Amino acid sequence: MHRIFSFLTSNLQFLPDLFFPNCCIACGDELIPGEKQVCLSCLLSIPETHYEVVPQDNPVMDLFIGKTWITGAIAIYEYQKGGALQALVHALKYNNQPELGVLLGRFMGAKLQQGNIPLSEIQVILPIPLHPIRQRRRGYNQAECLATGIQQVTGIPVKPKLLTRIRATKTQTAKGKEERWNNVRNIFKIQGNIPQPCLLVDDIITTGATLEACMECLNAAGIRDIWVISLGTARISRGMTEVPKN
Repeated sequence: MHRIFSFLTSNLQFLPDLFFPNCCIACGDELIPGEKQVCLSCLLSIPETHYEVVPQDNPVMDLFIGKTWITGAIAIYEYQKGGALQALVHALKYNNQPELGVLLGRFMGAKLQQGNIPLSEIQVILPIPLHPIRQRRRGYNQAECLATGIQQVTGIPVKPKLLTRIRATKTQTAKGKEERWNNVRNIFKIQGNIPQPCLLVDDIITTGATLEACMECLNAAGIRDIWVISLGTARISRGMTEVPKN
Protein backbone atom coordinates (compact mmCIF):
# COMPACT_ATOMS: atom_id res chain seq x y z
CA MET A 1 0.00 0.00 0.00
CA HIS A 2 2.87 2.35 0.86
CA ARG A 3 4.46 1.74 -2.58
CA ILE A 4 1.15 2.55 -4.32
CA PHE A 5 0.73 5.73 -2.29
CA SER A 6 4.32 6.74 -3.02
CA PHE A 7 3.82 6.18 -6.75
CA LEU A 8 0.60 8.22 -6.81
CA THR A 9 2.06 11.15 -4.90
CA SER A 10 5.24 11.28 -6.98
CA ASN A 11 3.27 11.20 -10.23
CA LEU A 12 0.34 13.36 -9.16
CA GLN A 13 0.82 15.85 -12.00
CA PHE A 14 0.38 13.07 -14.60
CA LEU A 15 -2.75 11.48 -13.12
CA PRO A 16 -5.26 13.70 -15.01
CA ASP A 17 -3.70 12.64 -18.32
CA LEU A 18 -3.88 8.99 -17.26
CA PHE A 19 -7.59 9.01 -16.47
CA PHE A 20 -8.64 11.92 -18.71
CA PRO A 21 -6.16 11.94 -21.62
CA ASN A 22 -5.79 15.11 -23.64
CA CYS A 23 -7.63 14.49 -26.89
CA CYS A 24 -8.03 16.50 -30.05
CA ILE A 25 -11.27 18.46 -29.92
CA ALA A 26 -11.85 17.88 -33.63
CA CYS A 27 -11.15 14.15 -34.08
CA GLY A 28 -10.87 12.72 -30.56
CA ASP A 29 -7.41 11.23 -31.03
CA GLU A 30 -4.98 11.55 -28.15
CA LEU A 31 -2.68 14.53 -28.44
CA ILE A 32 1.05 14.02 -28.55
CA PRO A 33 3.55 16.20 -26.65
CA GLY A 34 3.64 19.67 -28.18
CA GLU A 35 0.06 19.56 -29.44
CA LYS A 36 -2.56 21.65 -27.67
CA GLN A 37 -6.31 21.06 -27.98
CA VAL A 38 -6.09 20.31 -31.71
CA CYS A 39 -3.84 17.72 -33.33
CA LEU A 40 -1.52 18.64 -36.18
CA SER A 41 -3.32 16.27 -38.53
CA CYS A 42 -6.62 18.11 -38.08
CA LEU A 43 -4.99 21.51 -38.43
CA LEU A 44 -3.36 20.48 -41.68
CA SER A 45 -6.67 19.13 -42.98
CA ILE A 46 -8.36 22.56 -42.83
CA PRO A 47 -8.04 24.32 -46.20
CA GLU A 48 -6.49 27.79 -46.01
CA THR A 49 -7.93 30.56 -48.15
CA HIS A 50 -4.74 32.70 -48.34
CA TYR A 51 -7.01 35.76 -48.56
CA GLU A 52 -4.65 37.56 -46.19
CA VAL A 53 -2.35 37.96 -49.20
CA VAL A 54 -5.08 39.76 -51.20
CA PRO A 55 -7.26 41.36 -48.50
CA GLN A 56 -8.95 43.76 -50.91
CA ASP A 57 -9.57 41.33 -53.76
CA ASN A 58 -11.16 38.05 -52.67
CA PRO A 59 -14.62 36.46 -52.43
CA VAL A 60 -15.14 37.61 -48.81
CA MET A 61 -14.44 41.21 -49.75
CA ASP A 62 -16.88 40.82 -52.64
CA LEU A 63 -19.71 40.23 -50.16
CA PHE A 64 -19.46 43.84 -48.94
CA ILE A 65 -18.42 45.87 -51.99
CA GLY A 66 -21.08 48.41 -52.87
CA LYS A 67 -23.00 47.79 -49.64
CA THR A 68 -20.88 49.45 -46.98
CA TRP A 69 -17.68 51.40 -46.42
CA ILE A 70 -14.94 48.84 -45.91
CA THR A 71 -11.19 48.73 -46.54
CA GLY A 72 -10.61 44.98 -46.74
CA ALA A 73 -11.95 41.63 -45.55
CA ILE A 74 -10.51 38.15 -45.17
CA ALA A 75 -11.21 34.72 -43.75
CA ILE A 76 -8.34 32.46 -42.78
CA TYR A 77 -9.84 29.02 -43.38
CA GLU A 78 -12.47 27.42 -45.57
CA TYR A 79 -15.42 26.09 -43.61
CA GLN A 80 -16.41 22.64 -44.85
CA LYS A 81 -19.40 20.63 -43.67
CA GLY A 82 -18.15 17.65 -41.66
CA GLY A 83 -14.62 19.04 -41.58
CA ALA A 84 -12.31 19.72 -38.67
CA LEU A 85 -13.12 23.44 -38.61
CA GLN A 86 -16.83 22.73 -38.19
CA ALA A 87 -16.04 20.53 -35.18
CA LEU A 88 -13.80 23.20 -33.68
CA VAL A 89 -16.31 26.02 -34.15
CA HIS A 90 -19.09 23.88 -32.67
CA ALA A 91 -16.91 23.13 -29.63
CA LEU A 92 -15.99 26.80 -29.29
CA LYS A 93 -19.60 27.97 -29.37
CA TYR A 94 -21.43 25.22 -27.55
CA ASN A 95 -18.99 23.11 -25.48
CA ASN A 96 -17.53 25.74 -23.13
CA GLN A 97 -14.14 25.99 -24.81
CA PRO A 98 -13.11 29.66 -24.59
CA GLU A 99 -9.42 28.73 -24.47
CA LEU A 100 -9.85 27.06 -27.87
CA GLY A 101 -10.97 30.42 -29.26
CA VAL A 102 -7.82 32.09 -27.96
CA LEU A 103 -5.68 29.37 -29.55
CA LEU A 104 -7.45 29.74 -32.90
CA GLY A 105 -7.11 33.51 -32.57
CA ARG A 106 -3.35 33.12 -32.27
CA PHE A 107 -3.37 31.17 -35.54
CA MET A 108 -5.34 34.05 -37.09
CA GLY A 109 -2.85 36.57 -35.75
CA ALA A 110 0.07 34.64 -37.22
CA LYS A 111 -1.63 34.62 -40.61
CA LEU A 112 -2.28 38.35 -40.36
CA GLN A 113 1.43 38.92 -39.82
CA GLN A 114 2.16 37.00 -43.02
CA GLY A 115 -0.37 38.96 -45.08
CA ASN A 116 -0.84 42.42 -46.53
CA ILE A 117 -3.09 44.11 -43.98
CA PRO A 118 -1.14 47.07 -42.50
CA LEU A 119 -1.23 45.90 -38.88
CA SER A 120 0.97 48.76 -37.66
CA GLU A 121 -1.81 51.18 -38.62
CA ILE A 122 -4.74 49.38 -36.99
CA GLN A 123 -5.74 51.08 -33.74
CA VAL A 124 -8.21 48.68 -32.19
CA ILE A 125 -9.72 45.20 -32.51
CA LEU A 126 -13.51 44.99 -32.21
CA PRO A 127 -15.03 41.53 -31.71
CA ILE A 128 -18.56 41.18 -33.06
CA PRO A 129 -20.65 41.31 -29.88
CA LEU A 130 -23.20 38.83 -28.63
CA HIS A 131 -26.38 40.01 -26.97
CA PRO A 132 -25.77 40.14 -23.19
CA ILE A 133 -28.36 37.42 -22.52
CA ARG A 134 -26.71 35.00 -24.95
CA GLN A 135 -23.26 35.83 -23.65
CA ARG A 136 -24.34 35.13 -20.07
CA ARG A 137 -25.75 31.79 -21.12
CA ARG A 138 -22.62 30.84 -23.05
CA GLY A 139 -20.26 32.34 -20.51
CA TYR A 140 -18.19 34.22 -23.08
CA ASN A 141 -18.23 35.71 -26.57
CA GLN A 142 -16.41 33.42 -29.01
CA ALA A 143 -15.42 36.38 -31.22
CA GLU A 144 -13.82 38.06 -28.22
CA CYS A 145 -11.83 34.88 -27.54
CA LEU A 146 -10.55 34.96 -31.13
CA ALA A 147 -9.76 38.66 -30.79
CA THR A 148 -7.79 38.00 -27.60
CA GLY A 149 -5.65 35.45 -29.46
CA ILE A 150 -5.03 37.96 -32.25
CA GLN A 151 -4.04 40.56 -29.67
CA GLN A 152 -1.54 38.18 -28.08
CA VAL A 153 0.26 37.85 -31.42
CA THR A 154 -0.09 41.35 -32.88
CA GLY A 155 -0.22 43.54 -29.79
CA ILE A 156 -3.25 45.44 -31.12
CA PRO A 157 -5.62 46.24 -28.22
CA VAL A 158 -9.04 44.59 -27.99
CA LYS A 159 -11.93 46.86 -26.93
CA PRO A 160 -15.05 44.68 -26.63
CA LYS A 161 -17.16 47.33 -24.86
CA LEU A 162 -17.00 49.89 -27.66
CA LEU A 163 -19.54 47.97 -29.71
CA THR A 164 -22.64 46.34 -28.22
CA ARG A 165 -25.60 44.34 -29.44
CA ILE A 166 -28.82 45.93 -28.25
CA ARG A 167 -31.36 43.47 -29.60
CA ALA A 168 -31.44 39.70 -29.28
CA THR A 169 -31.85 37.81 -32.54
CA LYS A 170 -32.70 34.28 -33.48
CA THR A 171 -29.93 32.02 -34.72
CA GLN A 172 -28.81 32.67 -38.29
CA THR A 173 -28.44 28.95 -39.01
CA ALA A 174 -30.64 27.75 -41.89
CA LYS A 175 -31.82 31.27 -42.75
CA GLY A 176 -31.59 32.55 -46.29
CA LYS A 177 -29.68 35.68 -47.25
CA GLU A 178 -32.67 38.06 -47.02
CA GLU A 179 -33.86 36.50 -43.76
CA ARG A 180 -30.39 36.89 -42.27
CA TRP A 181 -30.26 40.58 -43.17
CA ASN A 182 -33.73 41.29 -41.76
CA ASN A 183 -32.72 39.41 -38.61
CA VAL A 184 -29.71 41.62 -37.87
CA ARG A 185 -30.62 45.14 -39.01
CA ASN A 186 -30.24 47.84 -36.37
CA ILE A 187 -28.97 45.50 -33.66
CA PHE A 188 -25.65 47.21 -32.88
CA LYS A 189 -24.77 50.35 -30.93
CA ILE A 190 -21.50 52.22 -30.45
CA GLN A 191 -20.54 52.93 -26.83
CA GLY A 192 -17.58 55.26 -27.14
CA ASN A 193 -15.03 56.71 -29.53
CA ILE A 194 -13.72 54.12 -31.97
CA PRO A 195 -10.36 54.99 -33.54
CA GLN A 196 -9.57 54.19 -37.14
CA PRO A 197 -8.51 51.96 -38.78
CA CYS A 198 -10.27 49.25 -36.81
CA LEU A 199 -10.37 45.47 -37.21
CA LEU A 200 -13.67 43.60 -36.84
CA VAL A 201 -13.39 39.97 -35.75
CA ASP A 202 -15.99 37.23 -36.28
CA ASP A 203 -15.97 33.44 -36.26
CA ILE A 204 -17.62 32.35 -39.52
CA ILE A 205 -18.72 34.44 -42.50
CA THR A 206 -21.56 33.07 -44.58
CA THR A 207 -23.67 35.75 -46.26
CA GLY A 208 -21.93 38.49 -44.29
CA ALA A 209 -25.25 39.91 -43.03
CA THR A 210 -24.15 40.33 -39.40
CA LEU A 211 -20.90 42.03 -40.34
CA GLU A 212 -22.70 44.24 -42.85
CA ALA A 213 -25.14 45.37 -40.14
CA CYS A 214 -22.22 46.08 -37.84
CA MET A 215 -20.39 48.11 -40.46
CA GLU A 216 -23.58 50.01 -41.25
CA CYS A 217 -23.65 51.08 -37.61
CA LEU A 218 -19.98 52.11 -37.73
CA ASN A 219 -20.40 53.95 -41.02
CA ALA A 220 -23.28 55.97 -39.57
CA ALA A 221 -20.86 57.20 -36.90
CA GLY A 222 -18.32 58.25 -39.53
CA ILE A 223 -16.13 55.17 -39.20
CA ARG A 224 -15.16 54.01 -42.68
CA ASP A 225 -11.63 52.62 -42.44
CA ILE A 226 -12.67 49.10 -41.45
CA TRP A 227 -10.87 45.81 -41.86
CA VAL A 228 -12.60 42.47 -41.29
CA ILE A 229 -11.18 39.10 -40.34
CA SER A 230 -13.00 35.86 -39.63
CA LEU A 231 -11.73 32.45 -38.65
CA GLY A 232 -13.51 30.79 -41.56
CA THR A 233 -15.85 31.27 -44.45
CA ALA A 234 -18.24 29.09 -46.34
CA ARG A 235 -16.98 28.18 -49.78
CA ILE A 236 -17.65 31.17 -51.96
CA SER A 237 -17.40 31.04 -55.71
CA ARG A 238 -17.68 34.71 -56.54
CA GLY A 239 -21.38 35.51 -56.48
CA MET A 240 -22.51 32.41 -54.54
CA THR A 241 -22.29 31.39 -50.90
CA GLU A 242 -22.89 28.03 -49.27
CA VAL A 243 -24.39 28.45 -45.81
CA PRO A 244 -22.89 26.05 -43.25
CA LYS A 245 -25.05 24.47 -40.55
CA ASN A 246 -23.51 23.96 -37.13
